[in-house]
Amino acid sequence: MTFLDMAGGLNSLMIVASLYGIWAQLRTVLQRRARGETATDLLSLNQFSVSYFAYWSFFLYGLSVTPINHYLVWPRLAAALLVLGILLQMARERGRAAKGVCTLALLSLGLGLAVATLGPQLQDSGRWLATVLILGISLMLAQGYGHQILLMWRKKRTGAINVRMSQWILAMDLSTLLLVTAMGWQNGWPLAVLAFTSALTKVILLCVYRYLAADEPTGRSGSQADEAHP
Repeated sequence: MTFLDMAGGLNSLMIVASLYGIWAQLRTVLQRRARGETATDLLSLNQFSVSYFAYWSFFLYGLSVTPINHYLVWPRLAAALLVLGILLQMARERGRAAKGVCTLALLSLGLGLAVATLGPQLQDSGRWLATVLILGISLMLAQGYGHQILLMWRKKRTGAINVRMSQWILAMDLSTLLLVTAMGWQNGWPLAVLAFTSALTKVILLCVYRYLAADEPTGRSGSQADEAHP
C-alpha cells in the first residue's frame, strides 16, 4: 500500500465522518421543524451555499485529474447532496434568495453529473475550470463562514447550528491536507488552499460557538438540546 493509498483512505474515512456531521445538522433542522420551531434559525444561507459549491468544486476537480481521483469525487458528491438538503429546507421557510440558491445548486449538480459521464473528453479544460473555481470558492468560503460567525456573535446565541458538523469537517480538512501531500503539491495545491481556508474558519467558528453556548440560558449547545429530543 502506497502513501497515496493510505492518505486517500484516511481522507475517505474522514469524509464519511463529515457526512455524519452534515447529516446531524440536517437532522437538527428537521427536528426543529417537527417541533414547530424555526427550522433553520441562525443558519447562514451565505455559508451553506458556499459549502455546497466547495464540495461541488472538489467533485469537479477529482473528475478532471488523470486518472480520476475517486477519493475526491464520490464522497464529495455525497456531501454536496446532504448540504443541498439543508439548502432546500432553507428555501422552504425563506424568500427568493434561498430559492435562487437552490435552483443554481440543482443546475450545477446536473452539470457536474454531465461532466462525470463525458469523462476524459473534458479533463484538460475541466481541470483549468475546477482550479479557478476552487480558488474563487476559497475566498467565498472565508467570507461565508465569516458571515456565519458574525451572525452568531451579533445574536449572542447558537440557534439551529449543530457543532458536530464543523468538528467533523475540520477533521476532513486536515486529512485533505495530508492527501495533497501524498498527491504532490504541484497537482494538489488548489485543494490545499481550499482545505486550509476551510480548516481555519472552522477553528474560529468552534471557538465562538463554545463561548456562546456556555452563556446560553440552558447551559447546553443547540446540538445537545436537539439530540435530547429525538
